[in-house]
Order: sequence, then C-alpha cells, then structure tokens
Amino acid sequence: WGDAFIIVYSINDICSFHEVMRIKFLISHTKGPNAHAPVILVGNKRDLELDRMVARLDGQKMADALGCGFSEVTTKESYLEVVRLFEGLYAQCKEQSQTKDGRLNSPKSSPKLSPRLNIRKVKSLLRPQ
Repeated sequence: WGDAFIIVYSINDICSFHEVMRIKFLISHTKGPNAHAPVILVGNKRDLELDRMVARLDGQKMADALGCGFSEVTTKESYLEVVRLFEGLYAQCKEQSQTKDGRLNSPKSSPKLSPRLNIRKVKSLLRPQ
C-alpha cells in the first residue's frame, strides 16, 4: 500500500485540515496496528500567508498528536522544499526498512526504495509548463 506517506493540507483551506485526522486513521487502519510507516504532515501554500486559515501551531499540534513529522512549504516559490521532504521521508523509510530487516548500515539498498527516479518525477511535475 505504501512504505511512507505525506499528508498535505492547504493552509488557506480549513476543510482540508479537518481531513488530516481521517486520512491518518485510514493509513493506520490499512497498514495494521503493528506497522509504523513514516508519515509527514505538510501545510502547503505557505506563500498565501494573508489568506491563512490554519495556524502553523495548529498544524504542529496535529502532527504531534498523530505522531508524525511536520513541515510547511510553498510549491509556488520553489520545488526544492518538496524535494527535501521526499528525500527526508525516503531516508526515514530506508532506515526503518534496514532496521526492521536487521541490515542497518548495509551497503545494499532496497530496489523498492530507490528515490532518484521518483524525485525526478516529482521535479518534472512541479516545473512550470
């Protein structure tokens, strides 16, 4: 189903923020009670500060309550923040996978977790047309 998850809400749309808890529940329910997939909660559209409906502190509190990481980004100004999120999530996922498999510090990486191809896809999707 997935090895890691990014839950995104818009800081200028309170309804999207209200869906976060439901989405995290679905992830937890689908993965099972013993699975601990890395999850990051991301507030998008940080550039629309004047239209903000969800305070940064509320996003941080929600992430803390759900036991996941938190960040706010703006894809309008730069896709690099998004790339860093994916790279960080990949690192967490890879570390967790290696720890679970007893292969910590193994030189081999899992072919299932190869980030470069996926990061290139993200970059191409985020580039202005």
